[in-house]
Amino acid sequence: MTLEKQNMMIDKQIVFLVVDDFEPMRKVTASQLQTIGANNIMTANNGAQALHVLQNKRVDIIISDWNMPVMTGLELLKAVRADTKLSRIPFIMISTEVERYRIEEAIAAGVNALLVKPYTANCLAERVIKALTTHPLSGSLPRPALAATGNTTATAPGAGPARRTILVVDDTPDNLELVANLFKDEYRVRVTQSGEKALSICQSNDPPDLVLLDIMMPGMDGFDVARCMREHPTSETIPIIFVTSMTGDDERLKGFELGAVDYVTKPINPDVLKLRVRNFMRYVGLHKQLQSNYDGMLELARLRV
Repeated sequence: MTLEKQNMMIDKQIVFLVVDDFEPMRKVTASQLQTIGANNIMTANNGAQALHVLQNKRVDIIISDWNMPVMTGLELLKAVRADTKLSRIPFIMISTEVERYRIEEAIAAGVNALLVKPYTANCLAERVIKALTTHPLSGSLPRPALAATGNTTATAPGAGPARRTILVVDDTPDNLELVANLFKDEYRVRVTQSGEKALSICQSNDPPDLVLLDIMMPGMDGFDVARCMREHPTSETIPIIFVTSMTGDDERLKGFELGAVDYVTKPINPDVLKLRVRNFMRYVGLHKQLQSNYDGMLELARLRV
């Protein structure tokens, strides 16, 4: 489903409550909601504060982080489902959890949708629509029944493996062309000669899965781009491979300190670069599979009901 179609389905009168102890993440989620048509957004920095809001104001849907101080997202979910006045409010849980039993606990507690960090506005919109159009499973699905599903994974109807995206950043057109040609048959490739433009793409609603980043560029150099990426929730986990002619140990150390996953020197060895990219794309695939697993577990739970 396209973002434009999703926009048409989200009523501007719907009141959202975003719960997260990390202020930048609250702001990013609120901004993403605005891009999909939301107009009424409230925030809380933990589950206890969220409950206070819920008891005093109208809320139509809750989007909550899992791990928070004072009161976790799971504790908030259970409190909402136990309150007869709040129990039917759609609830989306945001998490990086990988333990199956914890996801089962959230499903059994009545979560409507699960969202794996990091995520795009498109992914958020899909879960919002799903949550608004499905009933919670609270009280209808005991955990032993969930455990009996084993490792079966369901995939959403019509979903297929999308081509993963590489962003190539280099101020030299010949280098851009060389690297783009290496990967164009296997991945979706985007290119830019500007560090500022690269940062804008990485923090947009359609961020890349991997960034191949030159260091020596006019204006915002590669180190500046990496630093800014790591300071923003949308881009902080995107893998960065520096591709540069700077070969000194100090530059390598600085690159890794800024969160780079690899460092490739110019002139490029095409075979080596392709292998390294494939290795880190496996990590991207695991993240996407985790979201698919969460969705599949929810769908199987609904089928059982």
